[in-house]
Amino acid sequence: MNLTELAALLGALNLAGIIASLGAWHKSSQSSAELSHNHGGSVKDAISRIEAEQKKQNEKLEKQSIMIEHQNEMAKSFGHQLGEINSNAAIQHKTFSDMATGLDARIRTLEQRHH
Repeated sequence: MNLTELAALLGALNLAGIIASLGAWHKSSQSSAELSHNHGGSVKDAISRIEAEQKKQNEKLEKQSIMIEHQNEMAKSFGHQLGEINSNAAIQHKTFSDMATGLDARIRTLEQRHH
């Protein structure tokens, strides 16, 4: 190989290197653009939208969880109140039953006196 051929070969190799470098730079700049905000079209923007929506959903779930917890507490309270009402009703029933038994006895006594 003579000097001219060697120079041509080195020039071609250098040109190929430059072309490869430009290709790599272009590809990295496109990747970099995808990772930067660009008013909605980049991967970064999509991730930001997903994260914002996920935050909204988490906030909704937290509110619903608090509401469910409150409803469970109310259900427990209602159960307790129903238990008290049932207990009071049983006491009143016993009181009325005792009163009725006492009145029956008095009526029988009065009937026996009049006959």
